[in-house]
Amino acid sequence: MRLSAITELPLEMITTLEEQGIKTDADFLSVPLVDVLLKLPPGKTTLGQLNDYRELVSRASSAPGIPAEQLMGRLPETTSTKHDIKWSPSLLPVSGALTPFSGRVIEIAGHGNSRKSEFVLNIVLLHVSSNARMTAYWVDTIGEISTGQASNIVSGFSEDGGMACLERMRWSLVMEAEHIYDVLDEAVTFDGVGYLVIDKITTLLGPLLATSSSQGHVWMTELMHHLRVIAQTHSITILVRCLIRCTFRLTHVFFVGMFKIPALGPTFTFLTDATLWSAYESESSSWFPRDSRLLAGDYTAYRLEVLKANFMASGAAGIFVLRSDLHLLLEI
Repeated sequence: MRLSAITELPLEMITTLEEQGIKTDADFLSVPLVDVLLKLPPGKTTLGQLNDYRELVSRASSAPGIPAEQLMGRLPETTSTKHDIKWSPSLLPVSGALTPFSGRVIEIAGHGNSRKSEFVLNIVLLHVSSNARMTAYWVDTIGEISTGQASNIVSGFSEDGGMACLERMRWSLVMEAEHIYDVLDEAVTFDGVGYLVIDKITTLLGPLLATSSSQGHVWMTELMHHLRVIAQTHSITILVRCLIRCTFRLTHVFFVGMFKIPALGPTFTFLTDATLWSAYESESSSWFPRDSRLLAGDYTAYRLEVLKANFMASGAAGIFVLRSDLHLLLEI
């Protein structure tokens, strides 16, 4: 959150702090007050006043308290299974990580050619089209997903009101990490938001972590904490697409394994509720679905595995199949 958005802070103090590079609540709260005081012009303020300002910033950046009775009152409307889609048997093992209104932050990772964005778009559109009261937010950081692609996918749905669901999709193009807060602030003002997708979060945070300063890590931690608060407070499923680098471990000349290394560092893995790994599945694999419809070569299968989760068993895996036109095949 920008300090300028906190109306309780004196404007003169905000300007002074911004001149010293302290522009957000994370900047202000992560630096010892003594260090902040030393950065400011002599006589500008006192340590006691800075402590008062810190309390103001802490209150403004914290999630508001919600009575348990009020939260329980929301549950019948947001977690009802009345509008649930019918999952394909091959996806059932991982479906618990992909349902809307879960209040969790889920990382979708995998190789660059594993169709993560197309898969997530299919899942989101399927749920939105089956529930007339559901809205979804899609934050695109590199301009990969087009509304035309979404329209093409929706046209293959048989559910009533399939095309109408596009009116309940909110598309945003965000190129800078600080601008994503505007989208998040808007999303929490609407009821019925089942999904919020960030595709891909690596593009936003990667450049910040490339510098020698620890500021990028502070940005990442603050943003992920903010996402988790939003997910839990408003019962939203937040899906973040993330790149993962792979490296191979060799013993002499024998290949013995592959390590999946988070592109945003090992800390990122612990800032989400689950990490799902998507990878191309070859026809020779034992996981490849044996279905006569796949013989024509018009379909491609991918394996989706739970690498880690705090609410379901790690190691669970499923298969999703995409047609050449990127429609998700639900019958397999």
